[in-house]
Amino acid sequence: MKALLTTDSGIAIALDKDEPLVSHRDISIALGIEPRSMMQLIKDYLCDFQELGVVRFQNAKPPKGTDGGRPERIAYLNEDQSFLALTYSRNTPKAREAKVRLVKAFKAAREQLAQRTAQYLPLHHSAHSKAHLIALKAKQDGSKAGETVFHSNMERLINKVFGIEVNSRHTLSAQQCATVSMAYAIYDECSGYVLANDLPANDAYGLAKLRIEQLAAMMSIKQVGVA
Repeated sequence: MKALLTTDSGIAIALDKDEPLVSHRDISIALGIEPRSMMQLIKDYLCDFQELGVVRFQNAKPPKGTDGGRPERIAYLNEDQSFLALTYSRNTPKAREAKVRLVKAFKAAREQLAQRTAQYLPLHHSAHSKAHLIALKAKQDGSKAGETVFHSNMERLINKVFGIEVNSRHTLSAQQCATVSMAYAIYDECSGYVLANDLPANDAYGLAKLRIEQLAAMMSIKQVGVA
């Protein structure tokens, strides 16, 4: 689970596979109540919350300034579950203010996700289409490698150059997604060049690797291995 953004409302939104979530701790802070009270409410009415989706529970380090070193149990709620929690709380001015803040926070998260998807996916699809054509050319050149190798090599290259851990793309910030999108554009262009000039298929990877590493160096991004 990773924080996606902190909106103008001051509520942090977490992201789990493109689903915006908010922690029970942040809801309780917005309501001006103790986090343990909100956690107890969730436990008391867990069946109700689960009708609106899975409640994600996760251990986290205790907040700074608190006593003890035991991990704190965090409940992450989706948008519907969050408003259910507020509905079950007393309808105080603080609760009404929290509802407005949550509306703004989830709206901002949806807008950012939509922007990332519009920017990221077209270049992702285009690059993988080129990888398909490169795989076909490699086969014509006598390669015995399966097509999946060409797709996975491209993804591993991007992860390695930009230090992205495996299966963590959904946690990338908007800026990181933009950088990955540029890498896809580079692979797309290099593959197109190789195909147009009937060069060896392997040249696509070598040329893309060189240019993506140049992009990383230009942006002063430290290169680390993939976990």
